[in-house]
Amino acid sequence: MGLVVLKLIAAHFLAWGRIQRRDWLPGGSYSFRRVLGGAAAYAVIAFVLIALGDHPGGDLLTIVWLIGTTAAIRLALDAFCGKYVRRSWSNLAALQVADVLLICALAALALDPSRLANAVGSVLNSTTTYGVIATYAVSVWLGGALVRLVTNLLPARTEEERVGMDGAGSIIGVLERLLVTSFVLFWPAYGATAIGLIFSAKSIARFPEMGKEHGARFAEYYLVGTLTSFTVAIGAGMLARTYLLG
Repeated sequence: MGLVVLKLIAAHFLAWGRIQRRDWLPGGSYSFRRVLGGAAAYAVIAFVLIALGDHPGGDLLTIVWLIGTTAAIRLALDAFCGKYVRRSWSNLAALQVADVLLICALAALALDPSRLANAVGSVLNSTTTYGVIATYAVSVWLGGALVRLVTNLLPARTEEERVGMDGAGSIIGVLERLLVTSFVLFWPAYGATAIGLIFSAKSIARFPEMGKEHGARFAEYYLVGTLTSFTVAIGAGMLARTYLLG
C-alpha cells in the first residue's frame, strides 16, 4: 500500500505544480479550467505511475475507484479553496496537507481499511501526538510572544532602525522556531549543526545593518531577539524529546 500512496502523492504534486500553482502565485487568478485540468492530469499521471513496476495490490476496479475518487474530491477541494479561500502561504500549505491526507486516507480505505482504523486510533490515543502538537504551539506562538516581550525591554528603536519589510521579522521567527524545534525533535544527531546554519544565515542577511551608524544597537536587538527565539525553540524540543520521544 505504501508504494501506491507514494505514487499518488507524486502524481498530485506533478499535476498541481505544472498546472494549478499559477492560481496561487502573486498576481495569479482563480481558474476552474486549471483546477479541472489539474484533476485530469493527476488521474492520468497516477494511472501511468501505478502501471509502472510491479503490481501494487488490489484489483483493477479498486485502483480505478481509488484514482477516480481522489481526483474527484481533490477537484472539489481545490476548486472551493481556489475560489473562496484567501491566497496565502499558510492556506496553500494547509491545502496541500489536506490533499495528501485525503490520498493517504482513501488509499488505506480502498486497500487496507483495518489498517486505516488502527492507524487513526493509535494517533488519536497517543500521548506523543498531543505532546508534539503542544511543543510546536509553545515554540511558535508562545515563543513569538516572549520574543516581543523581551525585546520591548530594550530602548525603543527609531524609524531608521526599523529596517526590512513590515511583518518579515515575525515570519522569519516563526519559520526559524519551526525548523529548530523539528531539528531537536526528529534529527537530534544533526540538530546542532543545522541550528548553527540557521543562525549563520540570519547573521549574513543582517550583516549590512550592523555596519551602519546604529549598528551596535541593532546588533543588540537582533541578538536578544534571536537568542530568545532559539532558547524557546530548543527548550521546547528538548523537553518533548526527553519526556515524550525518549
